[in-house]
Amino acid sequence: MNPSRQTTSTSKTPAGVFTPATTRRRSPGSATSSAAWACVWLVSGWLVLAAGVTSTGAQPPRAVAAVADGLEELYQRYVTGDGVRYAAWQANAGDRRKLGQAAQFYAATRAPADRNESLAWHLNAYNVWVLELIMRVYPVDGPLAADEEFFERRSITVTGRQMSLNELEHGMIRPRFKEPRIHFAVNCAAASCPPLHPQPFAGATLDRTLDRLTRDFVNRHPHGVRSQRGGAVVALSKIFEWYAEDFGGEQALVNYVNQYRDQALAAGAEVTFLDYDWRLNAAR
Repeated sequence: MNPSRQTTSTSKTPAGVFTPATTRRRSPGSATSSAAWACVWLVSGWLVLAAGVTSTGAQPPRAVAAVADGLEELYQRYVTGDGVRYAAWQANAGDRRKLGQAAQFYAATRAPADRNESLAWHLNAYNVWVLELIMRVYPVDGPLAADEEFFERRSITVTGRQMSLNELEHGMIRPRFKEPRIHFAVNCAAASCPPLHPQPFAGATLDRTLDRLTRDFVNRHPHGVRSQRGGAVVALSKIFEWYAEDFGGEQALVNYVNQYRDQALAAGAEVTFLDYDWRLNAAR
């Protein structure tokens, strides 16, 4: 799929295959584009008010900072290099409530105007909503075990608009920012997905963070990149197959990966793709 096209997006099937699907995009003149949203958010005992958000402005910086601080506390408590400690999170009613409040923050506010801050905001919104949807049905074996239409169902709200995770990722983030490294930042709660970053994304450090996450995935993730048969064959994550056009096309995949590899893959290697493990990314 060409990410610059605004008439199509990709939708995820239970088999982990993406197929074209119509995307409903909000027009600039729609009702929600001029609406004002208000959100009261309690983080670590701090009351943050994000009010009067309109089409020409975003939530106050103090609200963004407070949400980031609250999320960082939650992530440091429950997100590990081995996965997410869902059971412990679910058992803590206060922390479970804070996650829901974080989701409502992104439901009721607008992204900052600055490009990097906006991309960071959207990535955080996606990851928070995935966590919230999983926690609503936990214990569960994985996102597609929770709901075969986990990514297609319009079960989230962003800036007052009800949408699906696919609409947020493929209808907003990918075409708006045209940044291939986002595929190593959004977390789909599956074992084959790049790990959930244990800190909220921030505009000031976003470029360095995306670089680091991309390097980690193509060098160290068991479902990222594998060199086989003495380097004659390389097996890449399905992410590179599903979103080949984001990385410059199928013929450019090895070149793209080599920008971030510690040991370069052979330029003429045969490219195959790894099966996708949809089991929950729970800490073992």
